[in-house]
Amino acid sequence: MLDLVEGNLLNEGIKEALENLYHFQKELGVPERLLKHHEITLSVSIKIVDGLPKEIRAVLNSNVLLSGIFVHDIGKLFFQEELSIEGKYHEVAGRDFLLLIGMPEEIANFCISDEINSIEKLIAAIADRIWTGVRDLDLEWDLIQIVSFMTGKEFWETYNQLDPLFEQTSVFSYNAYKEFLNLL
Repeated sequence: MLDLVEGNLLNEGIKEALENLYHFQKELGVPERLLKHHEITLSVSIKIVDGLPKEIRAVLNSNVLLSGIFVHDIGKLFFQEELSIEGKYHEVAGRDFLLLIGMPEEIANFCISDEINSIEKLIAAIADRIWTGVRDLDLEWDLIQIVSFMTGKEFWETYNQLDPLFEQTSVFSYNAYKEFLNLL
């Protein structure tokens, strides 16, 4: 798992926390394909964060973002049919489970995909869409607008900076997704 978090801007504390979450999921018996999905979406989130301007990275709560994305579909442990079919039952189950075991609410709420109420959750939503190599332009534009506003730059200037990041991340993700499909 560490190969996914090497060579980026993560500090040792975050890396250690992610390793602990990885082992926690293994001990829970999280299916290999769900664990791989969490690893890929985590990796995608890291790539997106690393590509954001410094002033944005400085205000992000990376601990919450990366921990949240790394367990966002944990509820599929209880609704395993949703590993292969679309469904929402796993979202509330995952959030409630994480709260029950003492996970902070701000991390547990990453299980609820429709509640995008922070830049961290927006990045997670983008990562959870783009991990298959498919881009979600609406979400990407939302992030571009927020970054433009927060940095005081024009929208198109920010677009020209972030669009290549999303494209490169999509290509990377598609290659990881092809490997993921071999687990099925």
